[in-house]
Amino acid sequence: MKLNKGEEIRPKILGAAFTGGVVALTLFLTNNGQTSEVVVKNQDIKPIVVAQDYKEVDTLIAENNLLSALGYAEEQRIAEEKRIAEEQRIAEEKRIAEEKRIAEEKQRALAVKAEQERIAKEKKQQEVVTLKSNLPSEHFDYLKKKVEKYDLDLKKTMAVMKVESNFNSKAVSSTSDYGYFQINTVNHANLANLLKTKNDPLNPYVNIDWGTYMLADLYEHWESQGYTGAKLDEAVLSSYNKGLNGYRKYGKATDYVNKWNKTVATL
Repeated sequence: MKLNKGEEIRPKILGAAFTGGVVALTLFLTNNGQTSEVVVKNQDIKPIVVAQDYKEVDTLIAENNLLSALGYAEEQRIAEEKRIAEEQRIAEEKRIAEEKRIAEEKQRALAVKAEQERIAKEKKQQEVVTLKSNLPSEHFDYLKKKVEKYDLDLKKTMAVMKVESNFNSKAVSSTSDYGYFQINTVNHANLANLLKTKNDPLNPYVNIDWGTYMLADLYEHWESQGYTGAKLDEAVLSSYNKGLNGYRKYGKATDYVNKWNKTVATL
């Protein structure tokens, strides 16, 4: 409804009803003595804008429609904020759950590792007890100390002793090889001078000094050539049996290496 020029409208607000979020205002407009009823509805907006004098009713409705649009936009913004907040909450719950899962997996992995280490340690201790039975206790303890000094494998080192002398510290071969490690005469003077020991190859402690040093020196040499694993063991054992030049010239000491492998498996 629009006002005609010179017309006088005195709107009077008789009341407002709020139902289900909808504001409905009933206006009674007086025009030239005739009363008309106009209901202005505004969706989800409070308070409603109401003309207090004779403004155009269309203007009143337009203003209320604008507020309605603004109110809708605000509701949309609030709803979007709620949606984002809910997504963030869910994402945070998932993150916490995932962190918990990862932490639990790490704990399980650590527990498994600890158990494996315990079993390996027990096995190693049992292995040491078994190996120790092959030598006099004081000789074994001295050997173990030298093996740890040179970072050798105890079982592999004792396999060499088994193959060479069958753990006989007084063994002397027909080719002038002496003691636990069957060290040849040609090496005695040099090893005694190098390691500051007596030149006494049948002394079990001296022989252990010499034998472990020779093995460590060969491992270092072939590791520097890039050898690893079984190939490294093969090169070291063949060189120990034949000498470096003998191994280079004639190759692998097949019988010796095979016998050593069987000994390692049975010690």
